[in-house]
Amino acid sequence: MVRLVPIFSLVLSLAGCYAMGEPVELYGGDYGVTGGGAQDIGYARDVIAQGGVPTDADFPVEGLLSEHHLPTSGEPCEDLICARPAAGAALDLSTGEDAVWVQLGMTSGLSAPFQRPPADLAVVIDKSQSMSVDMAETIEAVKRLVAQLRDEDHIEIVAVDGSVHVVHPFGPVGDRSALFAALDGVHASGGFQIQEGIDHAFATLQAHRNPMRVQRVMTITCGYPGVTDAFTESLEAGADAGIGLSMYGVLLGYDAATADLLGQTRGGSFTYLLDLDTVKAAFDTELDLRITPLAYDLAYDLQALDGWEVESIYGVPGEPDAIDVNVVTAFPSTRAGAVFAKLRRVEGDSDASVKVAIGYEPNPALGFDAPADAERTRTAGVGEEPWVGVQIGAALVNEAVQMSAACARYHAGDAEGGIALLEPLHAHLSEVAAELEHPGLAAEADLVAQLLTNMGA
Repeated sequence: MVRLVPIFSLVLSLAGCYAMGEPVELYGGDYGVTGGGAQDIGYARDVIAQGGVPTDADFPVEGLLSEHHLPTSGEPCEDLICARPAAGAALDLSTGEDAVWVQLGMTSGLSAPFQRPPADLAVVIDKSQSMSVDMAETIEAVKRLVAQLRDEDHIEIVAVDGSVHVVHPFGPVGDRSALFAALDGVHASGGFQIQEGIDHAFATLQAHRNPMRVQRVMTITCGYPGVTDAFTESLEAGADAGIGLSMYGVLLGYDAATADLLGQTRGGSFTYLLDLDTVKAAFDTELDLRITPLAYDLAYDLQALDGWEVESIYGVPGEPDAIDVNVVTAFPSTRAGAVFAKLRRVEGDSDASVKVAIGYEPNPALGFDAPADAERTRTAGVGEEPWVGVQIGAALVNEAVQMSAACARYHAGDAEGGIALLEPLHAHLSEVAAELEHPGLAAEADLVAQLLTNMGA
């Protein structure tokens, strides 16, 4: 159980002006914070690019938010994680009216360049026959991972078909040229027993438990083990030992149940490997950030005051409570992540106000202590122009919710109903993108336009 420490009260004045300073990219350190679970909506993007229509489950809000940078506000962060809230009125497409949105932004006091602790990694490569068209990207991914490792790091690499084949036993990397040659000798053939490989990898790291090192199983596969008792037990036993699991899907359909399980298990994350560019990002430029949890059980306790209540929470795997929000694993990121809350008035005519408490359990390998007791009060006005992070985040939440609903209608036989949801979404994203001169939102508008075409608009 993580003790919640009151960090601030956030008061939202619906008629006031900002009291949180000028917009900046990040305060404090050079990194934002993002949650575990789905790290993207890559599978949905791939389906749309191929002319198809994804399912309603292929748009995890946390995945879409993790792809974008959401600017934060506040004084410099001097802790491992700092909450940096902002608020504003922005359109809610589900109602067609403005709503009050609270951006629970997160930043870290870590400074660039990020120096992770020594790592113990166990890599599981799916070499089943179904990987025959994906092995080049998979082997390239592992080579890039190996190239990032340091002398003090240890790695085991196994390839799995109907059984487990050890490519490199647990230990230092050693001769990289010889290891690369061994990886080039891994070819797709045989059956699919990925669970055996995962169990083997966890057992290896369990035998070398060390809380002061980054310890992680990394699975690259074109098939899911399934949310079975065996998979769940492996994850939970690893989490209890401080060993996380990163699952990388190679041309693998998104499975909401698996992503939710990973998002609700310490150290769990899911990344879709669409092409070589995403391989480079996951295993080259962002590897150290993606494998090193900052903290666990990053918990927000939200209390809407004076006639307001929290209506919805977005950006957390599973079904978050409107009062207690728990980001099970927090990772450092070059983008500032966020969880979003939408408020509604239930009585009276007072300005909206929310009281927030936050607590977390630091990753012991990083050498940070839990946050000390502290309380600060900050006032943020919801004026004529809401904070840019709120505008971007609210637009992305609208996108994920509306695209999911539209795809559900389409697959239920109501293509016209799906199109009716997407057309105002496209107009809204285009408008916000133009107003903010934001190329990321412009690209999202293009994605919606393609989906409209795929639906027959």
